[in-house]
Amino acid sequence: MSGRSININNVVASTSYKQGKYPINSCFNPENRFSKRTLINNFGFRKAKHPTLLAEKTAKEGKLINLADSMYSTTNIRSNDLLDIPSSSSNQIRASSSTSPSHVKKDKIMFVRNLRNNLDEQCTKLANKFSFDLEMMDDLKSFTKHKAALDKDYSQKLSGLVSQFTQKLPADKDIPETEDRSLLDIWKIILEACRSLSEGMGKISEVLSNDVCNIIRSKRRAREISFKRGQEQAQQLSAELITSAKELSKSHRNYNESEKEACDIRQKFSQIEAKQRGGRTSMFETHSHLEKNFSKTKRKVITTERKTTDCRNEYLMLIEAFNSHANKYQFTYMQDLCKDLSGSYFREMRDHMITIGRACVETFDDIKSQFLNFLTATYKTKSQYEVDTFLSDNPVFTTSLSCEFEPYNNDHIHTLSKEYGSYTVLTKTAQNLTLQVVQEQDRILQKSKAMKGLNSVYDAYTKTPEFGTEEAYLEAEQKIEILKREMRHSEINILRSESKLSLLSALGLDIEKYRTSAQDVSRTQCSSALTTNRDSKNVNTHNLARLTNTANQDRNSVAEPTPSLLVSKASGLAIGDHSNNTDPFSPRFIHSSSFMEASSSDDEMSEIDNSSTKKMATVLYSFQATTEEDISIFENEMVEIKEEEDNGWCWGVNLRGDGGYFPSSYVQVVSRPSTPGSITSSTSIPSLHTQGSTTSVQSHSLKVRSICAYDAGENDELSFPEGIFIQIVSKEDEDWWTGSYNGITGVFPAVTVEAEDLTSGHSNSSTSRDSSVSEPTVNLF
Repeated sequence: MSGRSININNVVASTSYKQGKYPINSCFNPENRFSKRTLINNFGFRKAKHPTLLAEKTAKEGKLINLADSMYSTTNIRSNDLLDIPSSSSNQIRASSSTSPSHVKKDKIMFVRNLRNNLDEQCTKLANKFSFDLEMMDDLKSFTKHKAALDKDYSQKLSGLVSQFTQKLPADKDIPETEDRSLLDIWKIILEACRSLSEGMGKISEVLSNDVCNIIRSKRRAREISFKRGQEQAQQLSAELITSAKELSKSHRNYNESEKEACDIRQKFSQIEAKQRGGRTSMFETHSHLEKNFSKTKRKVITTERKTTDCRNEYLMLIEAFNSHANKYQFTYMQDLCKDLSGSYFREMRDHMITIGRACVETFDDIKSQFLNFLTATYKTKSQYEVDTFLSDNPVFTTSLSCEFEPYNNDHIHTLSKEYGSYTVLTKTAQNLTLQVVQEQDRILQKSKAMKGLNSVYDAYTKTPEFGTEEAYLEAEQKIEILKREMRHSEINILRSESKLSLLSALGLDIEKYRTSAQDVSRTQCSSALTTNRDSKNVNTHNLARLTNTANQDRNSVAEPTPSLLVSKASGLAIGDHSNNTDPFSPRFIHSSSFMEASSSDDEMSEIDNSSTKKMATVLYSFQATTEEDISIFENEMVEIKEEEDNGWCWGVNLRGDGGYFPSSYVQVVSRPSTPGSITSSTSIPSLHTQGSTTSVQSHSLKVRSICAYDAGENDELSFPEGIFIQIVSKEDEDWWTGSYNGITGVFPAVTVEAEDLTSGHSNSSTSRDSSVSEPTVNLF
């Protein structure tokens, strides 16, 4: 209030007006004209040397203001000199308003800065460990190279060489007494064992040169690439955590600003309330004006309290979400990253050291006991112990990253509040969060199945590289990393949502009710799809048997094909095209009319015989069925492929008559269907999928169906109701897609829709076998 100015017409000029000595209407009525001198005489003012200076009042009040020039020039004066407000209260208000914003800004800067410093320290520690690992590899390579060259003069030079590398090791850490050993411990043991090898190392120089030194030289580049990839992942994880911290800081700032505004309104309301309770009015203030001001301030207090409550609730929920994200980052992602960075390096270094140890044990019987001790210790090394040792030496990776609620101005509310109309907002928030959790869980399940197919392709190429290419292998590895990143994002979203739901549950909301409702919807859709699919497969089996029997009865009247050929042709009509299915909850389409046409007459059966031949395949790897739709196949078994899908799965029948799905990468085709009138001989075809399938899918007009209504929050967003179809325009952003509906184009969240692939003039709303639409399986074969 000290920084504002008021007009002279709203100022209490003298205590005499309070006592009714001078009527207000007679003095300040615009129609009354009086001179400056008259005003001074009536108000008891003593004219000062300067017309704008304040004069000392001779009466009991203590202070007066020279209003002569101000009355005619409408000059504004400070309110604290005129209103009946104590100077101490004014000073307190000014101090609060001047210090609070800087304090909030400082807290925000320090919070983000400390978090950045912590993350930077972690990156520095990882870089130091990587440098130390490379230095150890270089040391081992240099050590074996010099050791192999010292054939004749080994007795003197080996002792100095071992001492040279021993000095580079940390001197303050001894080998622990436990059975577990780290790579650094093994390195110390081998150096101590090599001190006794002063003679005879020329016999094993060739082994050391070929099996250790040259391999380390080729593996060093791979180690650098692996660390660079881990460093990029660490930067992504840090950026995600910083984003959460900025979101929390923004909410904290909004909370402080709203709370500050509420404090100012409360103080002003307290002053007006005290004035009304005491019945004191100013010179130009009536009781009606005071009551009006009291009502207006009271409404403003209620509005600010509601706003403060919403900001506080949001701040508390974001604190819980940030703490959960930080714990997941600190105790899961960073520790897993340390394991990944130490995995291949650990195995390679361990193999090199075992090679050196074996060579020494076999060559020198006199020092066999020492190197047997070294070899035994090497086999006891564990990757987890290596990581635990690194984490114990660097507490920065094990310290909890958490945030606590910081109340503003002695705020006693530390939990969620449903006052001032916030209960409705919190209820809607709980429903949205439970829906998001169920959707993210379904998304993780789909991506896990897609990753399973990619891993099968990945493992197949690892076992038999001749069946694939290195480019496809690298592409599969890249797809796996993308799926892992997307699954991690889904896990973070679930974790953050569950943290918020825990607070809402403590408030009294029935979270389980909302969760059960969302799960029932998903379970109903999935159960309907499985039931329809099971019934379709039963119809397929029945019609296959009927078609086979019909063909056998007419064997004498037509050209006699093999029984397996009849089954293949009949199944070709019985089973519809599943390659375009994209909805994971919809059943696969089966053309029932094909059954009627296939079994209606013997002439039609003859046409089936001339249409195609069986496509047989040999099982390369055994596969155990995991669902009702799968089929178990065994190595070297022959299966008949009825249908190929674009996601790396096939539907076929084994020699026992069982039908189901199995990975296409587990089999090798030995024959394919030929054109009508000819039968192709058994030919090994190493590729089950071609580029043509990918091109046909990309040429389709892709539409999606909304699973819930969405209201646009920005001008560039797209609003739509539930159950409508949206034409996809772009998928540049994996979380926000661009689509068109009713002639309007805009962006919308990808989680609010499910894919609809439109091909051949009709839409199939079911997805391919256990695949993710956004991440197709890479085909190596």
